Amino acid sequence: MPELAAALEATYRAELVQRAAVEIRRLGKAYSQRQSQQVLDLSHGYLSRLLAGNGVPSAALVSLLALLSYDPTRLEELKRYWALPVAPPPRVGKRKSRA
Repeated sequence: MPELAAALEATYRAELVQRAAVEIRRLGKAYSQRQSQQVLDLSHGYLSRLLAGNGVPSAALVSLLALLSYDPTRLEELKRYWALPVAPPPRVGKRKSRA
């Protein structure tokens, strides 16, 4: 069974690498890697390294890249979102216990 687990893990990681490369190329048709990295708060050159197959992205990042490559205008939406001030959470009053 350990061999099967290792094979499945290797296949999963290879799929993440391949899917990331596809989505980075698609998103690159609308935005530069640098722009994408800035908005997504990724380190300089990270998308380039992933595109070259150096590193394994998280499933969450691959999913985000897929969504953004499908609708690249959402990157501008993220830019606006992160530029907004943080609103304090609504205050929730404590309930008084009845004795």
